[in-house]
Amino acid sequence: MTPEFNVRPFTPSPAEYEAIVRVYNSIHPDEPGSASQWQHWDEHRDPARMFRRYVMEKGEEIGGYGYAVRTDPTANKFSFAIFLLPRWRTWDAIDRFYRYIMAQCIRHDPAALICQTMEDQPANNAWLAEHGFEEVMRYPRSILTVADFDATRFQTWRRESPPPV
Repeated sequence: MTPEFNVRPFTPSPAEYEAIVRVYNSIHPDEPGSASQWQHWDEHRDPARMFRRYVMEKGEEIGGYGYAVRTDPTANKFSFAIFLLPRWRTWDAIDRFYRYIMAQCIRHDPAALICQTMEDQPANNAWLAEHGFEEVMRYPRSILTVADFDATRFQTWRRESPPPV
């Protein structure tokens, strides 16, 4: 069976930046990105890190975004991740996207492949576990809603005294 979707390298056009940021923001609503910000980052990256973006599309619609980056040029380690709109998270889509990006990394004979995923992505996590990936590190996140923060509680705090709880 031929999949309905295609995976390919990202084309750095305004429309594609908007599309991949839309995918990312649907998954990370607390940390929204912007097309102009991502384009700026891409224009100022260290070329030794070989950062590449990829898209998954059905027809004209982009519903998946991924990247691969050489995180450690000296040790030749690569990191990669995929992000799919919820309605696109099928085993076939996940499998095809991960395999595509891994193949791009493997062409560079990496010493290690590191994948970033999120706990609320059970299908992605299951795919990684089935393919030999092991959880080795977690990055717990704490987010402060600045508009709701009461700074007056900390005005009298000094290093010598314990912080208020």
